[in-house]
Amino acid sequence: MTITNTIAAAVLLAASAAAFAGGPEYVDPAAGFVSSKSRAQVMEELRAARAEGLRVGAESYPGEDAERQARSVDLGDRAQELARDTKPEVWTSGS
Repeated sequence: MTITNTIAAAVLLAASAAAFAGGPEYVDPAAGFVSSKSRAQVMEELRAARAEGLRVGAESYPGEDAERQARSVDLGDRAQELARDTKPEVWTSGS
């Protein structure tokens, strides 16, 4: 039984190695790309956008600012509601 298990494991190992060996070749995603602007032009546009207060590239996800603003408004409203609804408890001795 041990020999059978060993042979089966060796066959499975060889089959899995063969499956991974025939993978696709790497293709450069920028192959054939021709830039229409110089690096200096791109950097200047980036500086101008940041000067206007825009977030560029990976600095934020689409809609992130709107979601954050909505949460902060909701939390602020909730804090005001809690402050308004919370009344100090007065403890009295006796009944």
